[in-house]
Amino acid sequence: MSKPQRSSGVARCGSDASRWGQLQELQVTLTSSVRSMIKKIEQEKNQRAIQQKERDPVQRERVQSQKQKPEANKRATTTFVDFGGLSLASCEYMASIPEKTLSEAGLEVIQDVGCGNQSTVQLAKITCDGASARNLSQGMFRCVKRFSKVGLSNSGLQFMKSELEVMQKLAPRANIAEAFDLFQDAECFYLELAFQQGGDFTQLRQNALAAGVPLTEAWWGDIFKQCAAALVHMHELNVIHCDVKEPNLMLKTANCFEPQVVLIDFGVTQEVDEQRTVIYGTPGYIAPEVWDTKTWGKEGDMFSLGVVMLQLMLDRVPDSGNNCGIFVEDTTSYRDVRAATQNREPPFECLPASYPQLGQLARQMLQKDPSLRPSATMMEAEIEALSESWTEIVEASDEAETPPPGMALFEPCEGSTEKHVCLERTGSWASASTAEGSFLSSDSE
Repeated sequence: MSKPQRSSGVARCGSDASRWGQLQELQVTLTSSVRSMIKKIEQEKNQRAIQQKERDPVQRERVQSQKQKPEANKRATTTFVDFGGLSLASCEYMASIPEKTLSEAGLEVIQDVGCGNQSTVQLAKITCDGASARNLSQGMFRCVKRFSKVGLSNSGLQFMKSELEVMQKLAPRANIAEAFDLFQDAECFYLELAFQQGGDFTQLRQNALAAGVPLTEAWWGDIFKQCAAALVHMHELNVIHCDVKEPNLMLKTANCFEPQVVLIDFGVTQEVDEQRTVIYGTPGYIAPEVWDTKTWGKEGDMFSLGVVMLQLMLDRVPDSGNNCGIFVEDTTSYRDVRAATQNREPPFECLPASYPQLGQLARQMLQKDPSLRPSATMMEAEIEALSESWTEIVEASDEAETPPPGMALFEPCEGSTEKHVCLERTGSWASASTAEGSFLSSDSE
């Protein structure tokens, strides 16, 4: 009796093994079929795209030239090897981006400038071959924003696409960074941008003082008015920057006496009616209401600019040393920063007494209630009106006797906090604040 039972068990095991083998074969067959279907769909779509291009006389020539260049086709195929996770729309967009190397684009990378979440920024020099095909009014240098294809997500590609489209939509504008080209090679996408020689606002105060520029309310007013002008243009086109901060504001040239402000980095911009489920921006600059709604409004940009204004005037711009932002100080998490932004009163009492009008404007822009903040247009107009009073102060001081350039006269005044600086370049007087007392000087601080 036991033998038949044993034989039955063996037979049963053999039957199970047979079923398992059949299931494996079926899985392999299904997987192969699915892959074949996907490949067939992709081939049909590519064929339709080629046929559509061939109907266009301009595209027909490009298609024919690609057929005559097997190496170029091989390189294009290599480009898409690691993009199985991207959507079909993303793949179509990538296919539309011209292929060329940095050398073929006439650019030679000199050094890395910075690194962000999605990209690396490099300084590049235009080569002799590249100079002939470019308008060199912007100089012989460019910034190249490089997006690695390794691990590139749909959202990363969308941010790159959005940044270029926004810059093209906003250009040309004096206070908006300019984009020149977008291209790709086998490893990266490259966005060619104008090079801003004056550096960003994290070093603005230091650079101005090193150049001998007095940090007057009028000088700061000119800086902030240009920042507002950039936002006026964006907001008129219903585009919100969503990441206004010192690293994203730069000077076009190194001339701090006549600063030309440029707003950069449009990777996380948002349309006015767009709704988001993820908060984009930099903690410490994100407006109180954005922490709740996750969606930016124009008022949010104004709050961010208010943070920039106050931190610059207080010399509290975040750096790698002891300085941290006015809403980041004494925080250890995003939750802490959110609570500080929504509840903490900014340190207006620390503002120098020589910045009364701009201090009041910063108060308005940092209101917790977005409806109480001025628009970019209102801010620009208000600073324009204030500049007239600042000009009258400078003209009145011009009537005083001016010492020869280079001569410093010390005149202590008890209880005064005004410093008057004679600019050697212009011979005119300007007023600045100091805690040491009042004196006359043509030397930089």
